[in-house]
Formats: sequence, C-alpha cells, structure tokens
Amino acid sequence: KKGALVVPFQYAYGGSFSEGLAPVQRDGKWGYIDGDGAESIPFQFDDARGFSEMFAAVKVGDRWSFIDREGLFATDQRFESAYDFSEGYAAVQVDRRFGYLDKSLSMAIAPRFDRATSFHDGLASVSEIPSSGTSVSVWQFIDASGKRALAIEFKDYFGPIFSEGLLAARMYPGWGYYDKTGAEAIKNESAF
Repeated sequence: KKGALVVPFQYAYGGSFSEGLAPVQRDGKWGYIDGDGAESIPFQFDDARGFSEMFAAVKVGDRWSFIDREGLFATDQRFESAYDFSEGYAAVQVDRRFGYLDKSLSMAIAPRFDRATSFHDGLASVSEIPSSGTSVSVWQFIDASGKRALAIEFKDYFGPIFSEGLLAARMYPGWGYYDKTGAEAIKNESAF
C-alpha cells in the first residue's frame, strides 16, 4: 500500500490476487503466486483465472477445467469455456451452450443458453438468440434452479447484475432502470 515493490518484474502478465493467490504468466504458461511472490502452483496452464470460492478456472489446450488451491484438477470434466464461481455456481460452456456447475462440480443447470453471466443476489442473466433469425440476443434472469426469475426480457443490457436494487437495461428505443420484480423504476428514455 506504500508503493514498495513486493513481487519483482518477472512475469509477462498477471491477474489480481484473490483468496491469497494471483495467476501470472511466464514463458507462455500460467501458474500462481502467493502474496509474498512465491510460486505456489507451477506454470503449466495455457490460461488461468483468479480463485473464487476455492476454485480457479484454468485452460489446457483448448479446454477449461477447475483446480483447487493445491493446483490439482478438481474435476475430470473439460469445457469450451468456464467462468468464476459466484454464489456457489460457475457458468460453463458445453457443445456451444452454457449451463452452471455447483460447488460439488456437478451440472446444476443444464447447458441451454447462448450466453451466461455469474450469479449475483440470487440471479444470473442468460441469453438465447431467438429462432426468428435475428442476431439480437434476448436476455432474461434465472434463479439458482435455472427457472426464469423475472417476467420481462431485455434485448440488450448494461451490466449483468443489479446494483442497489436496480438494473440498467435497454428496452428499445432507450434505457431505463428496473427493479427485481421487473417493474420499471426509472422511466425508459431515449438512448444515451
């Protein structure tokens, strides 16, 4: 916090510290260091994310999986992409569709979405491209059981999470703010 150098300049890239470890890259491979700069998990991954809820998503070849804090693979499953755990769930992509793993690394919500975000305040935003042939995604919110949680859909949105009980979203032609019941809290105005 005083600006003193703690970890020498020796890595090509580095991520933020989370749960005491940070992903860093050297010679094209990623590993993890602790707060003292000691290498805790060997450089063996093609990409790596920070730890969240005791797991980190790592990439080997073209597939993602999860490791524990010892650097051991926590599951044999491999995914097209994988995101951080949040509120006990992590979005993963299987056969070009997103679903969610729970903390036991079991598929809790089957892969059926085109896009998915992390859970916050018990909700995650997911999208599906309508079958009408348009390329505009339709976003909605689901709960931890995978069921639709709000009665409205968004054609576009700004941020996947609620902040202070509100979500900024575009409901063409403009933007507005909506509460967790899906009611418009601040009037939808023209685009800004």
